[in-house]
Amino acid sequence: MEEQLSVSEKIHRKEIRKSVKRYFSQDFERLALLSGTQISALQSPQYDGMPKAPGVTKNFDDDISEQADQQVIFDCTLKALRMITGVSCYIIWHSLVQHELEGQVRRQIHYQHARYIERKNAALEEFYYAFVGQLSSRGITIHDLKFSSYL
Repeated sequence: MEEQLSVSEKIHRKEIRKSVKRYFSQDFERLALLSGTQISALQSPQYDGMPKAPGVTKNFDDDISEQADQQVIFDCTLKALRMITGVSCYIIWHSLVQHELEGQVRRQIHYQHARYIERKNAALEEFYYAFVGQLSSRGITIHDLKFSSYL
C-alpha cells in the first residue's frame, strides 16, 4: 500500500508520525503533571483515603485556568487512546508512554520486526487522527501537536 502513495502523501504521513512521537516524548508527561495527573496513577492508582487540596498561590485564578486547558488536552489524549484499536493503543502506550523497548513490545503482541514497524506506523497515524478529532470537538485546532503555549 505504501508504494501506491504519492511522494507528498508519504511525506505528510511521515510528519504525522514524527508529530505523535514528539508529542509523547516532549509534551504528554508535562501536560499530565501540569493538569494534576501522574502517569503512573493511570495504570495502578494508589488511594490513601486522605483528600488532597490544591495549594493557594497569588495567581490562583490564572493557575486554575491554565490547569483546565492542560486538563482538556490531557483528557483528549486519553479519549483518543480509548478510540483507537487495542493493538494500536498497546503499542503507543507501552513504547511511547512507558518507554519499553521495541523488542519487548513487539514480542508481547507477537509481531515480527517488519510487521511491527508497519503496525506501529499505522498506530501513530490512527492516534493522530483520533487526537486531532478530539481536540477539534473541544475547539482546539493544533495540527502539528505542539503545545508550547500550554507548557
